[in-house]
Amino acid sequence: CFRESGEETVTIEVAEGSSVAATVLVLKYLYTFMIEINSDNVFEVLAAADKLQLAGLRESCEAYLAKHLCQDSVCSTWKASHMLGLSQLGEKCKALVMSEGRAVLEGGSFVELPKELALAVVADEELNASEEAVFEAVVAWGEANKGAGSVQDAVADFVPHLRFVEMGHAFIYNRVRQSGLIPESI
Repeated sequence: CFRESGEETVTIEVAEGSSVAATVLVLKYLYTFMIEINSDNVFEVLAAADKLQLAGLRESCEAYLAKHLCQDSVCSTWKASHMLGLSQLGEKCKALVMSEGRAVLEGGSFVELPKELALAVVADEELNASEEAVFEAVVAWGEANKGAGSVQDAVADFVPHLRFVEMGHAFIYNRVRQSGLIPESI
């Protein structure tokens, strides 16, 4: 009953966040029910499965990501789970970020998170990281996500959540004040 059933050729759009190669894998999966999901293709296969509304394949990708969740992949996995509405996977990601906070923040992948998720991490008192590490991660996030604006504008919403009283005096003077990102009144 689909319009395409009577057509000689069918045009399939590649999902945002996917590739032609991943879409071909998913189409082959439709006929064979076999697919090799790995770290190189999981996000692209997930995006294609989501676009084509293949719940079983989407769940397989989610299970793969949950099984292989680590400090290096947690931010990209959390971002994808947030974009695709994978709430259980998102909760696992946040729990890992919170428990391994310092390593995640210093690992550099924190800058991949959308503002909403990055802000949730910084605002959560359960984050297992020094406030100095949090500050450095916020600055790096601002640099990576400032767009055409300034770093100061990019991190403005983070500033009320930074716990300056828990930072060392030397760090505040030498790093925070010198950064120019924080108003002198703080």
